[in-house]
Amino acid sequence: MNKESGLIHNNYRLEGLATNPIFCDCNARALGRWLKDKYGSDAGYDDLAEVRCAAPDILAGKLLANLPEEELTCEGRTTTTTTELEFLTERVRMQLF
Repeated sequence: MNKESGLIHNNYRLEGLATNPIFCDCNARALGRWLKDKYGSDAGYDDLAEVRCAAPDILAGKLLANLPEEELTCEGRTTTTTTELEFLTERVRMQLF
C-alpha cells in the first residue's frame, strides 16, 4: 500500500499465456490490444511477445501482437464461444488420432 496516495498496488505475474491456443478472429482483437499495451511496459509479462495464433490456418503461427486488427476477422463464422469450443475439441481429437 502506498501510504502517500492510499492506493494498493498489486503485483501479479501472468504466466503461460504464450502456451494457450489462441483463435485469432475478431474476438481476439481486445486481447491483441492488451498484449501491445502490456508488452514492454510491465515486469511480469515477459512471454507476451510469444503469444501466437493457433487458428485459423491463415494466421496460425503468427504473433498476435503483430497482427493488425483488420486481419482479425469473423467473416463467414459465428462469433460465439461455442465456435471456439468446437475448435478446441477438434484440436484435441486431432491429437488423439
